[in-house]
Amino acid sequence: MEESSSLEQESAASQGVEFPGYFAVSTTKFIVMSACTLGLYEVFWFYKNWQRVKEKTGAQMMPFWRAVFAPLWAYVLFDHLRDQLKEWYIASTLVAGAWALLYLAFQVLSQFEAPVGLLAILSFSALLPANAAMSRINAVQQPAVELNDKIQGWNWLAVALGGVFYLMLALALLGPGDMAPAQRI
Repeated sequence: MEESSSLEQESAASQGVEFPGYFAVSTTKFIVMSACTLGLYEVFWFYKNWQRVKEKTGAQMMPFWRAVFAPLWAYVLFDHLRDQLKEWYIASTLVAGAWALLYLAFQVLSQFEAPVGLLAILSFSALLPANAAMSRINAVQQPAVELNDKIQGWNWLAVALGGVFYLMLALALLGPGDMAPAQRI
């Protein structure tokens, strides 16, 4: 995926367009990929955006670790976005602390058993305002660059695997009470 990102940058540069500052995707793609990868896409999203922040600001940071510990670093990224929105005079109601706290709460819920733990699948919802803010910033800075809204390549594998997971989950929840083979002692 790293190679495709640099190919996109080279393609945009050859057209005289600077590559946008953030890795923003359409809301639909974000939801589908987050749900189908059980939240791993969110880690990828954080990683790509921390890379972009590092490139843009020149700050000394390790994007990989900020992505791995995203629940602890989400506020910093959201606060950075809020500052960028102000700098570009883009109206927004991005409340960095509230959305970061909600994302952290979803991650804590993932440690509980079902059915409470299953609520963690909704953690993407706490990132949607930040993703939307990134899209608005990109649209103002580089209006010629298209939004990443297509599910392609490796995305399809994630969608297929996630689809199988949700199908199995639905069968387990809706099927007969005990789907496990009987064990006799």
